[in-house]
Amino acid sequence: MIKVIDLRSEYSTSPIFVNFNRQAYAIPTLYVKSLPKFDSKKINTCLIILHPHNNFPEKPNIQGFADFYLYFNFDKYFASSDTEKKMMQLQAVHQGMLGIAVEQGWNTGPFEIAYQACLDADLVLNTQLKKRKMSPNRKQYLSIFAHCDLYHFKITWTVSDKKGTILQRGPLFSEDPSFLAMGYRLNFHWIDDEHFIVESNYKGLISDTWEVDILNGTVLVTSKL
Repeated sequence: MIKVIDLRSEYSTSPIFVNFNRQAYAIPTLYVKSLPKFDSKKINTCLIILHPHNNFPEKPNIQGFADFYLYFNFDKYFASSDTEKKMMQLQAVHQGMLGIAVEQGWNTGPFEIAYQACLDADLVLNTQLKKRKMSPNRKQYLSIFAHCDLYHFKITWTVSDKKGTILQRGPLFSEDPSFLAMGYRLNFHWIDDEHFIVESNYKGLISDTWEVDILNGTVLVTSKL
């Protein structure tokens, strides 16, 4: 099962490559989330590395990883609109994954499904984090959502009744897209019927907490690092 697809420029400190890498989080994540489960044998992480030339280095052989190198027109990318940028990223991810599929002997069907799902989602990563949770009085549900685009990673919340009608909603925080992985480390629970708390939990260590008053949307942030 493929758990991670990483799209990045070749290793370089040049600002143009650094800026590309900062924008290349949402589309690969949307693609891998849209990928049907299949037997990828021992491969769980795919690295698609983009070069401004066709002179590719030798690929490393690391257990659990599959690398694929592609030529990418960075000048065209940075002259493009945001929609065109996301499409260029999707095409690079898809081409790279098809290349890895051929090398690994995988069926390409799941990757075609993921590609179409990304198009159907309008190249936007919007996802609910974990299952919604019922309040202590059992009258309302708390849901946490993640949104990521080229420039921002945002976490928002909604409180709805049993019929799904949204009663309150609000933002929790907004960060650089590189914080995307943190979204999947968030846990949340009700404190009482009017307050809930969200915790960033990495390997059992809670680094940050956000306590929210749903009536006025107040967010109290605590950092433990």
